[in-house]
Amino acid sequence: MIGDGLGAAGPPPSLRIAATQVLVSLWKDAQTAAFHLGVNAIVGSDFVPRVARIVLLRAIGMRIGRAQIYPGVSFRTKRIQVGSDAMVNSGTRFDNDADVTLGDRVRIGPEVLFCTSTHTIHQDPIMRAGLRVNQPITVEDGAWVGARAVCCLARWWVRAL
Repeated sequence: MIGDGLGAAGPPPSLRIAATQVLVSLWKDAQTAAFHLGVNAIVGSDFVPRVARIVLLRAIGMRIGRAQIYPGVSFRTKRIQVGSDAMVNSGTRFDNDADVTLGDRVRIGPEVLFCTSTHTIHQDPIMRAGLRVNQPITVEDGAWVGARAVCCLARWWVRAL
């Protein structure tokens, strides 16, 4: 068609690339929303018994031993390993873009935050946050993390005393 601005070859490559990026972004957002709905809103609710919660979390790929995961625990991804006889209290949030490992007999108090992402410090004083970096968190066997603790340092280990 004359005058449509697209020419015989269709839209310019830059427009096709932009459209592809939008579609990929929408697909990732839909996957994230589905994960949060299924894992955090449904499996993590008070309506799901503890034993069923563990079975369902294992079914989606989380590595969980004989542990207790209370209602209201939220996960950003399935990158978590929980040892035997561990307990994760309600309100705990795993912002786990990198691996989080909880050893055997670990106790996590209510509303603890595990944040595996950080950033480098940029030299520009106008914007101090540099590139995003994801680092794993390990809580060793027998350790206890108290209520509302924030575990967000890169390469963070908690050891039992």
